[in-house]
Amino acid sequence: MLATEIRKAFGNTWFIVATLFGCLLALISATGNIILYHETMRQILEWWGIIAPNLSASSCFRFFITSDYIQPSTDLFYALVPLLAALPYGWSLCSEKRRGYLNNVFVKSKRGRYFFAKAFAAATSGFAVVVLPLLLNCLICACFIPAYSTDIATVFNTGIYDSIMASSLYYSCPVLFVGFYIVLTGLFGAAWAVFALFLGGYAYDSVRLIAGLFVCLYLFGALDYKIGILLTGSGTEYVSLSPLIWLRGVAINGHTDIAAVLVWLSCLTMISIVLALRLRKGDVL
Repeated sequence: MLATEIRKAFGNTWFIVATLFGCLLALISATGNIILYHETMRQILEWWGIIAPNLSASSCFRFFITSDYIQPSTDLFYALVPLLAALPYGWSLCSEKRRGYLNNVFVKSKRGRYFFAKAFAAATSGFAVVVLPLLLNCLICACFIPAYSTDIATVFNTGIYDSIMASSLYYSCPVLFVGFYIVLTGLFGAAWAVFALFLGGYAYDSVRLIAGLFVCLYLFGALDYKIGILLTGSGTEYVSLSPLIWLRGVAINGHTDIAAVLVWLSCLTMISIVLALRLRKGDVL
């Protein structure tokens, strides 16, 4: 059962489409930053004649998609992370319920075993579909931009202030900083995909399900921003609860904190478990 669900999750068209689109955005972001880096180095040498400028501000870690704030493709990728994560398999339970496939499955297998296999497949595909583009981007950037040592003196160039979650890692061990945000994005993608999966057990239209969740998350982000401004009088002084903000390792809107991450991941996990238990008892299906 588990092997079958994994094959279905990683072998369907939507996983391939979502992964390729994510990789395309990551590739465009990397290309733009590689061009920007080499153009900046050329201008420094040509305009000021500086042979050895402060290279910390031009480290490849600064241009990785995890800490980039310049390329539009980076913004688009992170804006679409929830959609990309749910596309591979988050819709499958809703679709199989509508087609009557579940009735045949439950005759041959226990519900608990089926739901576990379903959740595992959704989580791994949701994790992979957002992590693979991030790894591709970092690999390409590292091939063309040197990994200069990072320095806190370049904070105004990087936009990675102390209000950014795990910012100290960027200036002490940037590899861990990049790894932290890649894993964080993957975990959110996995949790979001499983949440969409089990919520689909209560829905009848998979398109509306995925699109509706995506819109709701965006509305939450807008509300979070407005409330932050209302409470602090600034768009940068509040702690952002929106995943669209704390998934990025650079200053966008507000502060980011690990507490918000833990709350989101815990809530998504607990809600998914409750939904799955109800479905297992046959209250809905």
